[in-house]
Amino acid sequence: MSTENDLGRDCGLNRRRMELIQVLDILIDKDNTELNNILVINRIADCWDANLATYLMEKLKEGKLKPKCMADLLEILLDHGDDNASDFAKSLIGLPLPTDEDERLRTIFSATALLLYISDSDWKFLWPIMQQDEKFGREIVERVAQKDYRSSSIGQQLNEEHLAFLYVWLQHQYPSAEDPIHDGDAYFVGPRDNIVNLRNSIINQLKNRGTYDACEAIKWISKELPDEDWLKWTLYETEIIFRQKTYKPPSPDTIIKLAKSHNIYLVQNGEQLLNVLIDSLKRLQQKLQGETPRAIDLWNENDEYSHKDENRFSDYIKSHLEEDLNQKGIVINREVEIRRGEGSTPGERTDIHVDAVLNNPKGTKFDIIKTVIEVKGCWHKEILTAMETQLLNRYLKESDCRHGLYLVGWFYCKKWDPRGRMARKEGIDELRKQLDSQADLLSTHIPQVGFLL
Repeated sequence: MSTENDLGRDCGLNRRRMELIQVLDILIDKDNTELNNILVINRIADCWDANLATYLMEKLKEGKLKPKCMADLLEILLDHGDDNASDFAKSLIGLPLPTDEDERLRTIFSATALLLYISDSDWKFLWPIMQQDEKFGREIVERVAQKDYRSSSIGQQLNEEHLAFLYVWLQHQYPSAEDPIHDGDAYFVGPRDNIVNLRNSIINQLKNRGTYDACEAIKWISKELPDEDWLKWTLYETEIIFRQKTYKPPSPDTIIKLAKSHNIYLVQNGEQLLNVLIDSLKRLQQKLQGETPRAIDLWNENDEYSHKDENRFSDYIKSHLEEDLNQKGIVINREVEIRRGEGSTPGERTDIHVDAVLNNPKGTKFDIIKTVIEVKGCWHKEILTAMETQLLNRYLKESDCRHGLYLVGWFYCKKWDPRGRMARKEGIDELRKQLDSQADLLSTHIPQVGFLL
């Protein structure tokens, strides 16, 4: 129950609010008449309340303000998340643009304000208009980039998919190949520099969000902009942030399982998956040369002692990994998916793709850790160069995979088929040394290239 003192304080507060609005109305009219900006607007942020918002909306609807002054009031309302201001801005935006200069400026300024503080619901209204009239889109984007020179506002309320659309649109309208180059010298920031800052801010927003949707958005951007090779590194960094944000420590049950067995792995990144594959292939090596050697599986059963080709060898590796990693439950909490690469002609690709997939409670893929295995026979003429030309420069640089394994099958027999390709002149130890050194060198270009012979 209100006391007399409470009522007195409320009356005094309301009276001061009305006095503030009366004074503000006089100052806004004065700025509108004498200037092209509402300077007093920057002084009322700490006085914000529903009454002030209602007054400013009524002032906008009067239609007496100059276009730039109207934009000043509209922006402060949008900055405070006023839905009425959003509806008002959209009521002024449409194509074709008005021929009257003041009306045209009101349209441009309204669209600029809306884009500066755009939400997903506003995006669905403005985006089709920007696509329909790219010149109009460029004009409002350039104004936003100049106004928000630190690119701190635009896109903060957009979801990852809409940010991706905007980024690709910006790249098409303002290609990065045409960005100004300043070489570290002092320079005046021009309109094109503002666009660069805006474009960079969007990709940084996606990366720093570190969500699954952000990863998917950057993958889509990479496909739409295949020449922007650096985006693959951005995706890699985004995936790291995503895993850091979604990391859940192993449960006690998982820790006990790991402690009881040396053949069970917890895979949380590409390097760990690569180590799992290397250990699995070492187990295959033991089978091939064990008490009951399985190496004969890789030789043709005839009098010519010819070996299986690379594709058959690759299939053999794939079958082993499927049995070893999936059927025995070696990888905890993730489903391992293994598939062969496909080429347009037989034998073109002998790579194996290994994905460690984590599903969310709904059963859809939530996180995927990837490794690619490039398989070669010791007779291959490009065996000393394919680790770089194929594994690194083709499979890893052209995909979102950042870990690879170069697997060489060493086939040697004194009765080697003379009609086939001969084994290498250097011995297995020398070849292993050369390729191991090469793997260490190439790992400076990507997170890790492994080698196994």
